Amino acid sequence: AREVHLKLCTLSSDPDIFHDAASALIEHEEATNHEDIFERMLSLDPENPKSNFLASAFAREMDQHDRAEQYLEKPFQNLKALSPDDLIHVVQLRRSVLSREMMNRLCSEAAEILDDDAERLKQIAFAAHEAMLHELANQLYSRILELDPGDYTSRSLLLETQLSLCKWGEKNAICEDMLREIDAVMEAGQPLKIDVWNLFPLGLDYAQIARAARYKSAEIYQRYAEERARANFTFNKTRRKKIRLGIMLPYSHANSHTAAVRSFVSRHDKSRFELYGYSVSPQTSDGNNHDFIDHFDKFASFSMDEAVLTAQMIYRDDVDILIDTTGHFARHCMDVAALRPAPIILHGPSGFQIIGGAEFYDYSHNDTAYLNEEFASLYVEKPFYMPHVAMPAEMLEVGLPTARRQDFLLPDDCFLFADFNHSCKYDPECFAAWMEILKRTPGSKLLLMEWIPDAKANIFKMAQEQGVDPDRIIFGSFYSRTDHLRRVQLCDLLLDTYYHPGGVTTVDSIIAGTPTVSAKGSFPLPQPNLALLKAGGTPELFVHDLEAYVETAVALFHDPARLQALRQRMHDQRDDVVLLQTDRWVRNLERGYEIIWEKYLAGDEPARFQILDVEDWPDA
Repeated sequence: AREVHLKLCTLSSDPDIFHDAASALIEHEEATNHEDIFERMLSLDPENPKSNFLASAFAREMDQHDRAEQYLEKPFQNLKALSPDDLIHVVQLRRSVLSREMMNRLCSEAAEILDDDAERLKQIAFAAHEAMLHELANQLYSRILELDPGDYTSRSLLLETQLSLCKWGEKNAICEDMLREIDAVMEAGQPLKIDVWNLFPLGLDYAQIARAARYKSAEIYQRYAEERARANFTFNKTRRKKIRLGIMLPYSHANSHTAAVRSFVSRHDKSRFELYGYSVSPQTSDGNNHDFIDHFDKFASFSMDEAVLTAQMIYRDDVDILIDTTGHFARHCMDVAALRPAPIILHGPSGFQIIGGAEFYDYSHNDTAYLNEEFASLYVEKPFYMPHVAMPAEMLEVGLPTARRQDFLLPDDCFLFADFNHSCKYDPECFAAWMEILKRTPGSKLLLMEWIPDAKANIFKMAQEQGVDPDRIIFGSFYSRTDHLRRVQLCDLLLDTYYHPGGVTTVDSIIAGTPTVSAKGSFPLPQPNLALLKAGGTPELFVHDLEAYVETAVALFHDPARLQALRQRMHDQRDDVVLLQTDRWVRNLERGYEIIWEKYLAGDEPARFQILDVEDWPDA
């Protein structure tokens, strides 16, 4: 593809073709050292704002930042001369190349020009959202809803944006609107255009979340009824040397999700299993995480609007068990699963936190701490229970703490509480508990991650309103996973989020040997944090309410000897806790795959079962 785009940029005299080809080169980060393309672009169509924006993007890729800024002034003067479609194209051109300030200016001016065009405003809002301009995205989604009050997708994104911004003053009203709309949509039999994932931080009863998830998955299943009948996928019950696993992913680039999946795909027994990976995100040169994708026998990417083609590809690949690690994520593979391109379809691992859809999942990968009897009845897909914990984890060796706090721009002279979860997982009750902890622990500070820059002002304002000096809240930058684990080691105590507790963040704390205090939500919700802390060897840090959460954190602050003994115990037992015995976990997972495959070959219907821990298997 790179060679094709280079030839188009070299040969084409059509500005539109040139712009598209040049855009593709930049998106794939292949712009460096192509000064000839840079010059040709400006000579072909010098007055077109798209040419100047592309020239700026090329210059920035070549680290010519002054030149990049210079080329931005002219197109801003000519934005109104662009057609609406070209204006949207410019907005989408280089979200990751324009500086945050320039992107904010571009989206703001484009939105002003297209103020009455709800559909194009949605594209601008999404670009702003992707560029981490959440305050602007919040304004745009609100404007879209003024133009089209029935746009449930924008309302869902508005809710997600406001949760990320920690704008909880409007949360209850939005939540009530959302629930009313869900009820109205379901009663009318209309498509449910929300991300079910966004319902978790609202403190809803799990039955409400499950009801919405089940409805949405049923709607997806029905939507593909004709395509499913047309495809008529049929399967032969053929036993072969290796079981072929197809694993559907939201991403292929390095992040917490792929880190979790890598922990088991890298350990699968290749003499018994073949691994086929399918990512719903495109691969680019900066996103190709070869340390991840090279563990697969085959790896392919597809778009969310290519469900039928993807299902046909999976069918041709002759996959035995198709594993969807997404579920009700924003980037999901449920449309592909609804076409049933494999004889067995499984929900999980690492996406098990959200109920799937029985219409196209046969099994749900789970554990009894998360999916207890209270919630199992909400699933129609059959759970297969891992012996200890359903979430995969991988022990990374970071050694004893040798880094210094100043290496991570952290204060040396205080007790440091921390939470590394995304700000969309915060909620008013959790934040109030954090502020109470700070008030009762003199001199302490709270470290949060700067996921959403626009959220900082809201967080500081709320801290002040609750009687806490905003200077006691500090924000951390992003580091490699290994460096991040070293930073976790330098914190004194981690404070989990409440209704939507941490997953990978809790695993990281156990690897680093830094305790995490976590509390059971006040509404009936599954507790992945209980499963993780039990499997990580600190079940006593899972408490039953926020009052106990505050008391536990404050008590550990005032008892440094007890805290140090807890940290030492966590460090000493890392090799023994089941959470970090990944090879054992993978053997148990493989046992589960073999069981469901043997049941299928025998003609048995899917049924729930518990896997016997590999440590307890007979010698044979």
